[in-house]
Amino acid sequence: MRASDLERVKLPPETLPETLSHLTHRTFSSGSSVPVVVYGQSLEMAERACIDRYLTSLPLTVDVLDIAAAEGSFSNALFESRQFEGFTATWVDRNSSAMDAGTKVVPFGSRVKRVPADLEDVRWARMIRDAAFDCTLIGALHHHVASPKYSQIIDIVIQRKLRPKGRLVAVELGGGLYEKDPLQRVVEAVWESIPQSATIQAACIFDTEISVPLLRRVFNIHYVSFAIDATCDAV
Repeated sequence: MRASDLERVKLPPETLPETLSHLTHRTFSSGSSVPVVVYGQSLEMAERACIDRYLTSLPLTVDVLDIAAAEGSFSNALFESRQFEGFTATWVDRNSSAMDAGTKVVPFGSRVKRVPADLEDVRWARMIRDAAFDCTLIGALHHHVASPKYSQIIDIVIQRKLRPKGRLVAVELGGGLYEKDPLQRVVEAVWESIPQSATIQAACIFDTEISVPLLRRVFNIHYVSFAIDATCDAV
């Protein structure tokens, strides 16, 4: 799969809130000039766009599985996208402190089950129920785990964890954070990590743009996004 083969979706530009300007000195490493707060805002933009693109047909009462949830921004974006009659979430992440902090902020925190686990250790799958979720959210996980493990995670979700009409959606960092990782190479790496048995739905690239007046700079960060429906093996 080539980046040029994917639909490009340019999201409306945003400006970093002035209240966060004092945090722009914090970047990821010497290999990136992108402030952490800018990356966080751009990821949330892509997560909202992913929800609008792929999750328009959820039931009014929904059970959500959030993989690599951290503080639950992806789940929260879904919660805020419409009026649900019922909303419960299961968060899986190795960072239990981030999940603890997130449950104190999101409005559905009392309805979150936290599962502290290393996603590269398949035992995480035993900690949550099978065929229990209407959707699974994966946000910016690919660059944190080995490719075979990413494939394994998707396989487990679409074959075992989703309900028969469930859907997995993912947003993965594509380019713009590190110069050494051009978009084409990232797209190829993500596609090689998706199980061959999976049918990818409406994959695209979200292009985000964030202005930082204090720095007099505009940051463009790109995300690869796709959906995969539950397989026939789901029960």
